[in-house]
Amino acid sequence: MKKRTLGSVLISAAMGLSLFASGALGAQQEGATKDTYRVYIQGHQSEKGKAKQTYGWRWDFGKDGFTTTVNESQYNALLKNKNLSIQLVEEVSLEDRTEANAKPGVSAQALPSDQTPWGIQAIYNDSSVQKTSGGTGIKVAVLDTGVYTSHIDLAGSAEQCKDFTQSKSPLVNGSCSDRNGHGTHVAGTVLAHGGSDGLGIYGVAPEADLWA
Repeated sequence: MKKRTLGSVLISAAMGLSLFASGALGAQQEGATKDTYRVYIQGHQSEKGKAKQTYGWRWDFGKDGFTTTVNESQYNALLKNKNLSIQLVEEVSLEDRTEANAKPGVSAQALPSDQTPWGIQAIYNDSSVQKTSGGTGIKVAVLDTGVYTSHIDLAGSAEQCKDFTQSKSPLVNGSCSDRNGHGTHVAGTVLAHGGSDGLGIYGVAPEADLWA
């Protein structure tokens, strides 16, 4: 991996270029079926509300939109709605990653159709990059909504976690809970490592250590 500045990593994290709904964004797989699509929906507030009510939501980013999983006909219908902006995050594979390939305590999740989403390819300036490397000895602090550190594409990367959000205590050590998903998304953009089976999502510097 070519040497990259800390600024590159921080910018990629802040922008959340790859969205990682399939890998580092999602905490659990939610019953994918054939020809299903994970999408990021933005647009007119009332139309977003209707779409959320119709299709449900996976991660909700408030005024910035939400992600959900739809079938092919629903996806095509969404594309025709001029009041919505639809971004395809992933076409979900039916094949699950087996428990045998996952790290202990990590549940199996669907294989991503693209291991290096467009944001990672943009950072590397290489549309053909299949896997990333680098980051050894680097510690990356993600101060966000927490991180789902047991996600198969992040498992083993977290060196420490601290929670500053509790009203009864200014600091809780060892707490990594992410009830929103954004922090997991950012952490995945920075250092998702593809999982112990090597079949998952890759971030910018997969060998770095995470401070959440």
